[in-house]
Amino acid sequence: MQYNVTYTKNLSLLNRCRKIYTVIFYAYAFICVPWVLGSLWGIIFTTGHNELYYFIDGIVIKLAVFFCGLMGCYKHDNLFALLAVGIQMISVVISGSVISGIILTVFIVACVINILTNGKYNWLEQQEGFPYFNERIEQTNENFRSGKDVYKEQYDKLREKNSSLSSEMDEL
Repeated sequence: MQYNVTYTKNLSLLNRCRKIYTVIFYAYAFICVPWVLGSLWGIIFTTGHNELYYFIDGIVIKLAVFFCGLMGCYKHDNLFALLAVGIQMISVVISGSVISGIILTVFIVACVINILTNGKYNWLEQQEGFPYFNERIEQTNENFRSGKDVYKEQYDKLREKNSSLSSEMDEL
């Protein structure tokens, strides 16, 4: 069996895509989770008229952004990545703060990187050998798809070879 170089290149590209998805996930998590926790703290420990703002902007919107960012990474769907940016734009409009604008910029960069990575991942899905890119696994899958049982063939060969011997084991 000849070694296939494209499997190696595709496997390294797939690993790179997975690492990028992990970094994007952590970017969403490191921004949204502390924001939600801070909003919960603001709702519990402050008095005044900010509770509704903390609830809508801090909990509902940031959890929706986190969920859409997560689905954009792990479902490999560009719509979720764009939806996360759109929801963060609503947060910028509601709050009007500079911090929300900075977070929006981070999410736009994450969205662009996610869309480019999804393009590479979708291309890899169409390649032969996906998701393992290993020749031995691909050969096993081909044998399985064709209905060919390697162990059954080996058993039949051994049985034919040993047919001249006594058949005591067959009786057992």
